[in-house]
Order: sequence, then structure tokens, then C-alpha cells
Amino acid sequence: MLIAGVDYSLTTPSICVTKYSKAFSFDECHFYFLTSKQKLACKHLHGKIVGKLHYLYSTPEQRYDNISQWAIDILNSVQFLVLEDYAFAAKGRVFHIGENTGLLKHQLWRFKKAFQVAAPTTIKKFATGKGNAKKEDMYASFLAETGCDLMKLFEMHNVDSPINDVVDSFYMAKYAHHLYTEANGNK
Repeated sequence: MLIAGVDYSLTTPSICVTKYSKAFSFDECHFYFLTSKQKLACKHLHGKIVGKLHYLYSTPEQRYDNISQWAIDILNSVQFLVLEDYAFAAKGRVFHIGENTGLLKHQLWRFKKAFQVAAPTTIKKFATGKGNAKKEDMYASFLAETGCDLMKLFEMHNVDSPINDVVDSFYMAKYAHHLYTEANGNK
């Protein structure tokens, strides 16, 4: 059985897919993200992390459809997933974000994918113990837990996209594992 965590966005959506087992493990995780940066659009860690360039689009609706199709293709074999809910303090293009995420939720419903949404504060608290954790705190938890230095891997000096998106999808997948285990036991 496969489970996933989805950090969904317009710019750098990220998905972490893993096999369900008694213990959640980074070693079993596979990551996928979209990017507009050519240098990041490749396979990292021997295919464990796959960056792909955004598809071309001519309208916002086509953009949303492209992103949702990319996600559905990855989530095709997944039986349960956690999707990050909207941030209450979001600023900027909130209606565009809502339309984009709404289309993914519709696709998940259409393809009968079991999913739950989790507030960003829930995932932050799950990962760091603090619901108001910053992306640097999330990264520090990820680095301590996995030993995977994404900043070095992506040759970046700040915890920006896609690093923070990969980290968020990891903790959403781990939270999906937690929820599934609570509901079903270690099956």
C-alpha cells in the first residue's frame, strides 16, 4: 500500500510517496516536485527526488489543469494521502491558490482517492513540536531526522523552494502514516 503527503502550490508543488509499513522511513520515500528552474529539473539522489519543469500554459486554467494532472499521475497508485490545507494568513493570489487546489481536490474525488487535509500548523507541530515553526525550523527537524542535506544537494544557501516544499511533503507523508496507523493499526 502506498501513502503520500502533498504540499500543493502554484509554483513548486511537492509530493512525497512511500510504502506503508510499521515504521515510517525516509529511505522508503520518493519525492516529486515541479519547478521553473532548469538546474533543479532533474533526478537527485539517484532518482529518489525528481524535479520536473512546469508544463507550458497559456491560461491560468490550463496551468491549474497541468499541475493537477502532474499530481494525479504521481498519486495514481496511492491509497491514502494528506494534503496541506489553506493557510489562514495567506497573502497574495489567494483566489488563484484556491482554484488550483480546488481542481486537485476535485480530481482526487473523481478518481476516488482517500485523502485528508491538515492545517499547516498541525504539520509544523507534528514535525517540530511548535505550530508556528518557521521553514528553517522544519528544515532543521528534517535534517536531524533524515541526515539528508537538501541545501547542499540543491546547491542553495537558504531554505527556499523546492527545499521547504520537499520538507513539507515529507512531514505530510509522515503525518498520513500516523493517521492511517491510528485508524487501522499496523496492518
